[in-house]
Amino acid sequence: MGHVSRKTITEDEVVPYAIESIPDETLGQGEEKVIQEGQNGRKRVKLNIVSVDGQVADKETLSTELISEMQPLVRKVGTKETVEINTSTGDVSHYQKIITMEATAYLPTDGDGQCITRMGTRARYGVVAVDPNVIPLGSTVFIPGYGVARAEDTGGAILGNRIDLCMEDYDACMNFGRRTVPVYVLN
Repeated sequence: MGHVSRKTITEDEVVPYAIESIPDETLGQGEEKVIQEGQNGRKRVKLNIVSVDGQVADKETLSTELISEMQPLVRKVGTKETVEINTSTGDVSHYQKIITMEATAYLPTDGDGQCITRMGTRARYGVVAVDPNVIPLGSTVFIPGYGVARAEDTGGAILGNRIDLCMEDYDACMNFGRRTVPVYVLN
């Protein structure tokens, strides 16, 4: 074992702003109008750094504190005809808006290992963790490649335009990784 040192550092990180697209039937297809400019937020992250012989071996997040909220960029996107999504259930739903988000996957046992969501339900496939300031808890969303899901959970790292999708097994989480997806907030 080499020389092990521990230190706690605080870093400021950017919370990238989300992009919200609201369908507008008065604008032609492909037209868009920005209503609110996006602004990045900031968060202060306290980390525990373990180094071996000067090389960082492990980082553990101790706390995350939101300093300033991100302001989403809100734009109206022309539809001229109502856009409908044929979700996996065969239902056709109208959506309120699309938010471009960074998605990661998690297992029901992640977090405190209790498999219970913020809303007190069981974590399972079809449950997503969100920042309730961006997508209210209880909302129904549609994510291409994942399906229809319900926002029932929150997470310490899920701030701003982040979404965490509950998967049933470890391989599915690893295969999903981290990707940018359009999240349709359904009516």
